[in-house]
Amino acid sequence: MDVDMDKMKVIIAEDDLTTRLLLDAIVSNIGFQTIPVTNGREAWEAYIKLDEPCVLLLDWDMPEINGHDLACKIKNHAHAVPPYIILITGRNDSTDVVKGLEDGADDYICKPFNAPELEARINVGKRTISLHRQLHETKEILQYQATHDSLTGLHNRRALLDLLSQEVKRAHRLNMNLHVAMCDVDFFKHINDSYGHFKGDEVLKSVADSIKQSLREYDLVGRYGGDEFVIAFSSFQNSAMEIFERIRMTIAGLQFNCNETQTGDISHFSLTTSMGVSSFSHANLATLSLDEMLKTADEQLYEAKTQGRNQVICQFW
Repeated sequence: MDVDMDKMKVIIAEDDLTTRLLLDAIVSNIGFQTIPVTNGREAWEAYIKLDEPCVLLLDWDMPEINGHDLACKIKNHAHAVPPYIILITGRNDSTDVVKGLEDGADDYICKPFNAPELEARINVGKRTISLHRQLHETKEILQYQATHDSLTGLHNRRALLDLLSQEVKRAHRLNMNLHVAMCDVDFFKHINDSYGHFKGDEVLKSVADSIKQSLREYDLVGRYGGDEFVIAFSSFQNSAMEIFERIRMTIAGLQFNCNETQTGDISHFSLTTSMGVSSFSHANLATLSLDEMLKTADEQLYEAKTQGRNQVICQFW
């Protein structure tokens, strides 16, 4: 939600023409973009069209939807960053003011109002929206960091297991088969020892990118730990051997630069991966636990390594 706070929009809902023009002039004078409307319905329509936080100046007593009811409606509407609502009222009864603030408004100003006070209240709204936006962005960053591997950008182990559990339920509900693969970089320790950990990190990132690009956007891939990745997706096919073979061959085609030789040339190295795949029929999905599914895939991975690596071993359950 990239919003230029200096160009923030202010919806002005006021049925009296003279007051509406005065509000428009004051708000425009302090640099905000105005959206003037004549009643609550138009204010609501203007609000839901905006894909950004805004300030709303709502006259309490206006046609179709009054300011109090509209404030309640807007506050109950889903939004990542809430708008800032200022009720404009000629009511002097503190009971009304308290009710307006409790039911949805963030602030109020009484008629007749003066320009400096209104400007100050709008600027408070701007600062409040800015703080809410920063808080929302911080939450998104923290949520991403909590669920993604910092090196590869893939789902981390915790998020991977949560999502895999959901995928198992989805596949069973739709009578689909589920394919779960454990993928491991062959001789990764040798790569780290020979070329350094920075190069090892580059390898892991490239392998992760290759896997992700070989799958559909909604397929599941995550870093399980170290140089091991888990891939999972549902299909109506009993086997997904072709897909995993394609991933293996794509990774085998990667080239990495390493240290310069004595002649000044840059040498290269490539790598291979081994994969163990367990494909589960929808009938068996209800009888096996997540740990059992991963264990069977890990057993196929072990078999792939003992048979010489750089291959995919698949078993259907």
